[in-house]
Amino acid sequence: MPVNYIIHLTPFFASGQATHLKAVLTLKAPNVKAGEIIWNYETTFGNVPSYKYEGIIVALDSSGPLPIIKRQDDEDAAVEHWCTNRDTDGDVTLTLQPRPRDVDINTPIGPRTDLRHDQGGIIGGVRSFLPRPYGSNTYRFVVEWDLSYAPGGTRAVWSYGEGPEPVVKEGPIGMLWNTVLMVGPINSSPPAFPERPGPEGECSTYWFGSLPPYLDAVKDFPRQLFVLAAPFFEAQDGNYGVFIRKVVRGFGGTSFEASYVLDYTEDADTKSDCVLVNLLAHEMVHTFAFIGGEEDGSQNSWFLEGIAQFYCLYLPVRFGLRGIDYFIETLNGFLTAYYTNPKINISMDEAESTFYSDFYAESIPYMRGFVYLLLQDGLLTDSLLQNDARGNSLDTIVLDFIRRQRRGEVVNSKNWLEALYPWIGKERADAEYRSMLAGETIDLSRITTSLATLGMPLKLERVEQEIFEVGFDPSTTNSRVMTGLRSGSRAELAGLRNGDKLIRTSNVWECRDRMDRNFHFVVERDGERVHGKFWPRSFQSAVSFQCSLDV
Repeated sequence: MPVNYIIHLTPFFASGQATHLKAVLTLKAPNVKAGEIIWNYETTFGNVPSYKYEGIIVALDSSGPLPIIKRQDDEDAAVEHWCTNRDTDGDVTLTLQPRPRDVDINTPIGPRTDLRHDQGGIIGGVRSFLPRPYGSNTYRFVVEWDLSYAPGGTRAVWSYGEGPEPVVKEGPIGMLWNTVLMVGPINSSPPAFPERPGPEGECSTYWFGSLPPYLDAVKDFPRQLFVLAAPFFEAQDGNYGVFIRKVVRGFGGTSFEASYVLDYTEDADTKSDCVLVNLLAHEMVHTFAFIGGEEDGSQNSWFLEGIAQFYCLYLPVRFGLRGIDYFIETLNGFLTAYYTNPKINISMDEAESTFYSDFYAESIPYMRGFVYLLLQDGLLTDSLLQNDARGNSLDTIVLDFIRRQRRGEVVNSKNWLEALYPWIGKERADAEYRSMLAGETIDLSRITTSLATLGMPLKLERVEQEIFEVGFDPSTTNSRVMTGLRSGSRAELAGLRNGDKLIRTSNVWECRDRMDRNFHFVVERDGERVHGKFWPRSFQSAVSFQCSLDV
């Protein structure tokens, strides 16, 4: 029987602006003994801190006040164990009042999990301000809202549906903990959530205020993709939410259960349709296709990010939502980003350990994972054709993993390799996997059949491309003070100096993917603002690949 877990949320406002939330969490009859863990609280996720609860936390049960004792996890410093000081009696209710995080231009960019203010409302990931019940139970989650203190027109949304009436979901704790909440003067597409979603479920996009034109133009794309992607990945649950929030710095997305958050800034450069479709599709694929981590702590980020890159390239074209121009532009951007990365040969372990502090390393799981999977897809396709076998190469493996995970099985890299063995051989599969993890450059000269699966005359050609180089220490983008300026680099030649205070810069990953992009900057030096730009490439080249129509 599932454990009932009720989350009652009340937003509070001042002068029409949401200020904070009151969260009343009711755990039905947990039967926890004195000193045992009743909740876990994640104090940070990646480089993003959660709301910090100061002082003593007190819950209530049938016997009265129930003091909660915090204890640090011996193996994970980012987790607090919240324990009881006596046996629980009946239902346990915990009341918390989290407030949005204060951020500014110097706040480092990381996962979009923190609770934030946004244009009169509040939005954030549940994991950043609510504890999760301890244990591996199945829960019946009930998320309900009290809007009696809110201005007229206030709406309240959870990843799985819109309140204020209770939204009920049943599943493991991650079904609640890794979701998004949003409350305030919400706009949406479609304007209102349908009372009776279709058999594939419903996908809605939510935001505060007015979207910039480039985002407004694609606000319906997630819905168009979802109704096709959900049956493709054999999704059994309906409903999906795309939450767009305005921030002071950063552009990008973070995936959650049945939802994702997309950040944008008011002064951001206009994004192309290709860039936006790529990002929106990437984050949605995360919901459907993934594998678990390893016993040694590795997260298999090469697969998590690589498979999202793979399908955000192919699915919009397969589904007829975008044409071959989208495919070629997106693929060429991915190949440029991989082959011109100056840290192309670092190990995957090093890339994961420096993911949030080095944008060169951050790119590795995405682009190396993608190129590796693209190669394996080509080899699988070749094998299927040579053996006159039925199947759809990588799709077959991914769908099998999805079915197994829904049955509660743990799927990781061991299962990935076992799936390759019948088609390309154990020795070859193991060798290429170890090579990918170690950082050896991947040769894509053998994947023409993979590209041909689109039914389009495409070809890959070797080319020389200048290596991506911003010319300063990657930590500069977080510290906002120029350090590690490389002598003789294009950045130095453009006038940047160590000690310059960064006011505004171009998005690094857009420059990484595109050979024609300049890096624009505004810095403050000696009380004056200096504007400039440079081509973020070194004076050395690397062997790369690019795709074109074979005419």
